[in-house]
Amino acid sequence: MKPKRIKVMRKVSIIGAGNVGATAAMNIARMNFVNEVVLLDIKEGVAEGKAMDISQCSRSLGFNTNIVGSTNDYSKTANSDVIVITSGMARKPGMTREDLVGINSRIMNGVVENCYANSPDAVYIIVSNPLDAMTYQAMKILEKLGMPDAYKRVFGMGGILDSSRFTYFIKNMLMKHDYDIPANNIHAWVIGMHSDTHMIPLIDTAYFVEPNTDNYIMVKDVLSNIECNEIVERTKKGGATLTELLGTSAWEAPAACIASTVEAIITRERKFMPCSIYRSEYDCCIGTLSTVGPNGIEKIYSVDLMEGENIKNLFNEAVKAVKNVNDKLPKD
Repeated sequence: MKPKRIKVMRKVSIIGAGNVGATAAMNIARMNFVNEVVLLDIKEGVAEGKAMDISQCSRSLGFNTNIVGSTNDYSKTANSDVIVITSGMARKPGMTREDLVGINSRIMNGVVENCYANSPDAVYIIVSNPLDAMTYQAMKILEKLGMPDAYKRVFGMGGILDSSRFTYFIKNMLMKHDYDIPANNIHAWVIGMHSDTHMIPLIDTAYFVEPNTDNYIMVKDVLSNIECNEIVERTKKGGATLTELLGTSAWEAPAACIASTVEAIITRERKFMPCSIYRSEYDCCIGTLSTVGPNGIEKIYSVDLMEGENIKNLFNEAVKAVKNVNDKLPKD
């Protein structure tokens, strides 16, 4: 008799069933690497409706992921491998991410406590804004609740999104020089604060690989200084530009970045990506190059490794800006 195959159950819970959370759930479901995705929201019926809508795509799109909706019933999130927190107020035109610190910090407290009570071993991905401050707050709450290695198991997703936008602007500029480069062939990263003013697109170290070759070409060797500076400024204002166009925060790219990050954790496919990570030397969470895997943050790369444009000074300025926002967080 053949032995029974033991199926490993994998579960992801997404707190906040708005545009970002629901689209992330759809992306994760389609990728077929988890057994269950739970969508939870405070608004009656919203998470249940979106879960049903996503589930009804399964036949057409060929996925078998179970989608569960819940109105504020955290017991449905029990034993999650990953918790994604998107809940909170989205910014509107004219608002900065930092304008959201008061209302979203109050929401974060209850969300984290309820999630930890049901999934004490989960890895937490923070998406709520202002991202670096919300990540710091979530980590501190989880430390108080007794989570071991909370500084590794809680991180923010901003740098991954900013890097995707950075890549988009580089790709478009390269096309003006007759370089049609797939986005996956462009290696460009953003560190620092997830904000319009203190994120740090690393243009001096950005490079691309020509298709079907091993030719590595530095972006700055193809584009002019004016073009490189334009890319940096467009990247820093990328979120605000979309908010002006859409009337609310973007959701497609953030949701795609969530799915990619969850995949690195669940499938144990470690990925190199910038995340908002707790840095003990600064006592804050800030965008830093890292490796993400099944245990959360598995390796951190120092800004000292970066060359050009005085990155260390820019990083220190970003730290000060993050800590100024952290000062507005609840003290108890």
